[in-house]
Amino acid sequence: MAPLNQRNDDVSEAMGAEVCNKTIQSNGVSKEGVANGHSGGNTEAPLKNHGLYRTGFISMFMVFLMYYYGNVIVASSMPLDARQNEWTIMKSPVPILGISVAYVLFVTWLGPLFMKGREPFKWLRTIMVVFNIAQVFFYVYIFYLYIVGGWNGTYSLTCQVCDYSDNPNAIIMLHACYWYFISKLTDLFDTVFFVLNKKYEHISVLHAVHHAIMPINTYFVIRYYPGGHSTFMALLNSLVHIVMYTYYGVSAMGPQYRKYLWWKKYLTKMQITQFVLVIIHESQMAFNDCPVPAPVPIWIGGSTSMFLLLFLDFYIKAYLNRKKKVE
Repeated sequence: MAPLNQRNDDVSEAMGAEVCNKTIQSNGVSKEGVANGHSGGNTEAPLKNHGLYRTGFISMFMVFLMYYYGNVIVASSMPLDARQNEWTIMKSPVPILGISVAYVLFVTWLGPLFMKGREPFKWLRTIMVVFNIAQVFFYVYIFYLYIVGGWNGTYSLTCQVCDYSDNPNAIIMLHACYWYFISKLTDLFDTVFFVLNKKYEHISVLHAVHHAIMPINTYFVIRYYPGGHSTFMALLNSLVHIVMYTYYGVSAMGPQYRKYLWWKKYLTKMQITQFVLVIIHESQMAFNDCPVPAPVPIWIGGSTSMFLLLFLDFYIKAYLNRKKKVE
C-alpha cells in the first residue's frame, strides 16, 4: 500500500513495505518522468530486469490457490448467505477470478508492454489526487458501517458468530462487508497507476500478491460469512486505509505539502500492528469453544501471516539493508 515529483529516500526508509510501494503511486512518476516529461532515457530495461515475470507467476499461483480454497474448502464447510443470492456481482465467484487474473496479466505483462516506448502519462497526477481523496471518504464510510453494525461494544472480541437474519444491525454489517469487498476492487487502481507511470520497480511481490488475492479472499468470506468474527480484520484494515490514503492524497498535492507529513514514519508501525492484532485475534480461536467455522479464521490468519512475512521481508530489504549501505 515517494513524493509527487521524485522519490525521497527517507520515505522508503521511514515507511517500508506497502507504504513505500503505494506512496509512490500517489505521487506519480519520478522527477524526470513528471517534471521533465520523459522516462529517464531512451533505453528501457527488459521487464524481467524489474522482476515482473517472477512477480506475475507468484501472484497468479496465489490467485488460483486462494480461489481453490474458497471455492472448495470454504464452500464445502458452510452454506451461502441467502440474502445475497440476487446481488448480481455476488452470484458467482468466476467474474472475480477473471478480474484478479486480468489484473495480474495487465500489471506484470500487458500494461508494461503497452507502455514500452511511451512516456509516463503526466495527466495522471490530478486523477491520482482525486482518487486518493475519494478512497479516504470511501473507507471512512466503510469503517462507520462496521462500527454501527456491531463494533460499537455489541460484538465480542473472543467469539462472535455471524447473524444471517434481517435484523437491522445484521443488515448494516452485511452492507459494510459488501462495500469492503468493493473497496478491494478499487484498490487495484493503485498498481494501474504504477504501470502508467512506468514505475515497475515498485510492483513488488508483496504489492501484487496482496492486491491480486484480496478480491477473491473477501468475496468468499463475505459470501459465506458476512459478519461476526471475520469483520475484525476488515475493521482494522479500513482504519489503516483511511490513514494511508490521507497520506497519499496530501503527498500527491505536491512537495510543498511535504512538511505536513511528519507523521509518515508511524504508518509502517500502524501496518505491522494491524497484522499482529489480526493474527492474535484469529489464533485465539484455536483455544476457545466458539462455533465460528474453522476455514474462516484459518484463511484470514493464514493470509495475514503471509502478508506480514512479505511486509517484513520488503521492509528489511528496502530500509535496513539500505541503511547499512549508507553507514
